[in-house]
Amino acid sequence: MEAKHLMQVVSWAEFFEPKHVFDYGCGTGEYVHIWRDLGVVAFGFDISKHAVSNSYGGYCFNEFPAESVRFDLVSCYDVLEHLTEEEVDQALANINQHASKWILFSICMAGDPNFALDKTHVLQRSRSWWKEKLSKYWDVFDAPENFSYSHQLLVCKVRGTK
Repeated sequence: MEAKHLMQVVSWAEFFEPKHVFDYGCGTGEYVHIWRDLGVVAFGFDISKHAVSNSYGGYCFNEFPAESVRFDLVSCYDVLEHLTEEEVDQALANINQHASKWILFSICMAGDPNFALDKTHVLQRSRSWWKEKLSKYWDVFDAPENFSYSHQLLVCKVRGTK
């Protein structure tokens, strides 16, 4: 587990103050594990059976929670750029179904030199494209500057929440 992940989660916890977190595309669940260490009820989802079977603490799953289950923070970190546009639409619908207040996205966007370094990146779009796409579901904001990697983060809020 990397120290940078702990530092990221601590800054997110101070900003979002979540009680329940869902990490969409959790991989081996590093973020889920850190959230739980901080006393937050956290779970994750990933399509990789290998990642989930090797996850920290057993709080990551290959299935979505029940439709009625909502989380005050849903994170989706370095996932969307690996999907096709059609898959992004499905992912956003799934996230929307489980978000009750906040959504945090980390996306490798057009112009980021890291995009070409990962051959699994398939969807290279501008920040404005992503903001428009996400605004179909939520109010969209740039991440606070004190968030690590804020240039690749977008914060969304469910409309009508305080």
